[in-house]
Amino acid sequence: MLDVFIWLIAIELIGLLAFPVAFSLLPWLPDRGYSLTKPLGLLLVFYPLWLLGSTQVIPNGVLTIALIMVMLAAVSLLIVWLRQNEMAAFVGREWKFLVLTEVLFLSVFAIWVYIKAFDPAIDHTEQPMDFAFLTTSSTSLHFPPRDPWLAGESVSYYYFGYLMMGGLATLTGIATSISYNLALALIPAMAAVGAFGIGSGVVRLVGGSIRASAVTGLVAALLLVGISNMESLFEFMRASGVDSVRLWEWVDIKGLDGPSVSSAWYPTESGWWWWRATRVIDTVQGGTSLDYTITEFPFFSFLLGDLHPHVMSIPFVLLFSGVVLNLFVSPEKLGLRWVRRNAGVVLFLGVALGATGFINLWDLPTMATLFGAAVIVKAYRQRGTLVGTLAAAAPVVAVVVPLAVLLYLPFYATFGTSAAGILPVDPTTGNPQYVTRYFHFVVVWGLFLLVALPFLLWELGALLRRRGRSPRTALLAVGIPLLPLAAWALVEGVLVWDPSEMPGLVWGRFVHVLPLLALLVAAIYVLLRRQRDPEESPARGFALLLLAMAFLLLLGPELFYVVDVFNNRMNTVFKLYYQAWVFLALASSFALYYLGVRFARSGPLLRIAGYGWIAVMAIAVAAGLYYPAAATYTKASGLGGEATLDGLAYVEQQNVDEFLAIQWLRENSSSRDRILEAVGRDYIAQTSRVSASTGIPTVLGWPGHEEQWRGSRRPFEGREEAIQTAYQSTSMDRVEEILREYELTYVYVGPRERAEFGRPPLEGFEILEPAFLSGEVAIYRYRG
Repeated sequence: MLDVFIWLIAIELIGLLAFPVAFSLLPWLPDRGYSLTKPLGLLLVFYPLWLLGSTQVIPNGVLTIALIMVMLAAVSLLIVWLRQNEMAAFVGREWKFLVLTEVLFLSVFAIWVYIKAFDPAIDHTEQPMDFAFLTTSSTSLHFPPRDPWLAGESVSYYYFGYLMMGGLATLTGIATSISYNLALALIPAMAAVGAFGIGSGVVRLVGGSIRASAVTGLVAALLLVGISNMESLFEFMRASGVDSVRLWEWVDIKGLDGPSVSSAWYPTESGWWWWRATRVIDTVQGGTSLDYTITEFPFFSFLLGDLHPHVMSIPFVLLFSGVVLNLFVSPEKLGLRWVRRNAGVVLFLGVALGATGFINLWDLPTMATLFGAAVIVKAYRQRGTLVGTLAAAAPVVAVVVPLAVLLYLPFYATFGTSAAGILPVDPTTGNPQYVTRYFHFVVVWGLFLLVALPFLLWELGALLRRRGRSPRTALLAVGIPLLPLAAWALVEGVLVWDPSEMPGLVWGRFVHVLPLLALLVAAIYVLLRRQRDPEESPARGFALLLLAMAFLLLLGPELFYVVDVFNNRMNTVFKLYYQAWVFLALASSFALYYLGVRFARSGPLLRIAGYGWIAVMAIAVAAGLYYPAAATYTKASGLGGEATLDGLAYVEQQNVDEFLAIQWLRENSSSRDRILEAVGRDYIAQTSRVSASTGIPTVLGWPGHEEQWRGSRRPFEGREEAIQTAYQSTSMDRVEEILREYELTYVYVGPRERAEFGRPPLEGFEILEPAFLSGEVAIYRYRG
């Protein structure tokens, strides 16, 4: 419990230090950025730490972090002194809202601390990988961090999220095995208050009441972090014994093949039934997945417990979205003069945008597109002509987006990727030929569509009833969504190069994506029309912009996929859908507020229709809330048993000798050490566990993941054979040669090594001295 309070004090202090900066840089947000101060504070502390650590001169450590925090405190105190009257007036006016923000943060944090206390083990899926990166980010003296699973190399992955969470572990002195689970509680808490701040802020900016804005903010937080897709409805039906062969065949979700009656309120079938909600979109033949995709959503991510970049990035995506909202609603005219006069804001935009890519590279192009679109729409509102719009927007985008890359250049200079380009989703060229079935799409996005459709229809109806038409706006609204389809047709034409086939291919794909195109056209049309109305608040346009961005992201995987080692659209669907969930949660909260206000003012016929809509929404929301409750109860073993936040407590129960060995290495190793252990096996938590738990690099950890990160097996060719030789060779000279080649200081001999290699001859070599002995576990120190 003490660790929880220390962690909380650290993040609250960091957020408090960042508030004056937010207050100064985000003057057009109703809460002055208070809901975004915690991710902002992490960025203001750990971006300088990364820069200093990347010099290879100034070390990563608690002293460096403390000095950065002192400098941040000095800057913040100066801002407070200069703006004390303004800040005091703001706090006096908004204190209730600030308290509500903190209550929400602490509530979500406490909920997830409680859940993780009964489900702490770092023992499945890719948790060991995340744990390894977290630990090495905390223990490495400089950046990029050492790769714990490829001795002598640095991490070839986007690691800024791990650096920040590992930095918190360093600052607080909390073991990374505990910090791992505290981070998994911190991220949804920061995400919830970020969504709350943006959702409530938009309502206040359009003139909504304090109460309405608070409710809207809470709805945004719920939609983002507390609800699931509609697959949970079928889980409930399955557990309730619904038995219809035709129904389950038509649903066609892998694993949902009929009833599995439960005697409890939650599914009691064996295995991870809750996993199916993230594998909805698929083409299954004979039980085999042909279009294996991932439809993960935030609540599932938090429950699963993988500390992945796409999870850690959520608060920072919200941070940058809030920064864009502040720019979008500001009355300042954009252009080159704006760039010159607002150098600090431009720098801040570059740092915040660049951070999204450093945390999760998939986010950089999406957030850059959001920024560019926001700038263009704002300029369009101010200028009204195409030439004027481009003249005002181009300097801003041309400075901020490259700056976002330049500010993180040391990362990009050392980063390698397995991505090999972008290709069309296409049935004729051997590329992924499967597209999303409409029903599966509705299962994933049904709740948000139930909000977006009536919102857009109402907006369209209101605009079309007005006098005057805007053919230019209509042409833009139709033309912009057709650009991705035109790009698909162009690339497809080059690949197919058969004029007789192209018309049919293009028409077929057009028909398939027509519903999404229609939604995108509607969102863009309403956005552009509303932005040209000087009496309309630009904040409404921001909600529409998020909605359009979400539809664009959902359209993407039906046309293109990123080529990677899997050579399918799995990761493309996964990452773009995840981003769309964030945007839709924010936009839908405003849409619900908008519809609520309109229904309250409507006539009896519309009210009757509204009640019908509310009934359908209630079913969808109930289904979306059933999953979090049932899945949590299932995965956390009924929230019973002994509570702990130590992710390695299970190791102590399974193998106390290995647990003690890990503890010994944590206390006695240095940043120069390297260790020999058996080659890891991907997704097997018991392998490469010593290096993952201590951050001490081993010769080779999970080979499959190293191949994914580095694009080939060439960087670790021969290492597996060298490890086998080291453990099995009877030649002391040959073993010493291997130890010297990989600069190893320790040799670990535990249950896996003995199971794989028998009793290693090296245990009797005089070049190795016993450093730790406990039961069947031994650690030898190389004397060389």
